Amino acid sequence: MQLRHRYEMERMELESKIAVLRRQLAEMGARGRGRGRFLAAVRKFMQMDTRTASLLRELIDRIDMYETEGTGKSRTQRVVIHYRFVGYIILPVTA
Repeated sequence: MQLRHRYEMERMELESKIAVLRRQLAEMGARGRGRGRFLAAVRKFMQMDTRTASLLRELIDRIDMYETEGTGKSRTQRVVIHYRFVGYIILPVTA
């Protein structure tokens, strides 16, 4: 009885892990397709002589701006750009 109970518990845990992994795999596939569309839009952007508002709208989904921090010359403001198809990209902080 104890072995059967352990077996059932392990089977249930593995089934839940499989469901999570399948969901993650589907998300990764969607991101990959989105990256391809994003790269195509960036290539189009780079080939143009003039940048237009409509082209920027094609690349950028939204821009989040946060409150300023600090005072004087040490004042900073966090800006997060959400690109279409790929979300936002975390860039390293430069001094």
